[in-house]
Amino acid sequence: MIGELFQTWLTLDFTSAIGYAAGAIGISSFLFATKKNFLFFRLTTDILFALHYFLIGALSGAYLSVVYAAAVSLGLVKSSISSSHEHILRIVLCLISGALVYLSYEGTQDLLILIASWVSFYMFGMQCNLKLRWTALLIVNPLWLIYAFLAASTPAVITLVFYQIATTIGLCRAYKDSKSRIQTTPP
Repeated sequence: MIGELFQTWLTLDFTSAIGYAAGAIGISSFLFATKKNFLFFRLTTDILFALHYFLIGALSGAYLSVVYAAAVSLGLVKSSISSSHEHILRIVLCLISGALVYLSYEGTQDLLILIASWVSFYMFGMQCNLKLRWTALLIVNPLWLIYAFLAASTPAVITLVFYQIATTIGLCRAYKDSKSRIQTTPP
């Protein structure tokens, strides 16, 4: 089994190329200053990772990547919907993701990304940058990283490691900014 896992990790084929393209787009999304550009790149990343996971037979990852794309789309149109409708849509996304994982269930790793997805859908509504980043660093990214490793998706593993690094850098910057605001605020 371990030999097969490493053999899968070392192959570079069309499926892996899609995963690496998704990862490159996802990692580069952190370079964009505007939320709209960031979300557009994340939407593209989620669609490509859905295709990648589908092609490697990791159906829960594929289905949940499609649901993530829907959630990101919700972020793109957030200003045009009321907060109560947004809350209802997040609940619907959680129900859909639960049903899709139920239909494609292959093991505990599927439950891990379902939990990560539910937490993510809650996170998307957070207004606090620090809470959002801490949740991504401690819960969402690690659970998806475990899934990607068990699905033998090298592109997803590499992408998630970079997401952890970017999230950590973002946290450091946010704390640095909050300290500088405290020091420059007059008493």
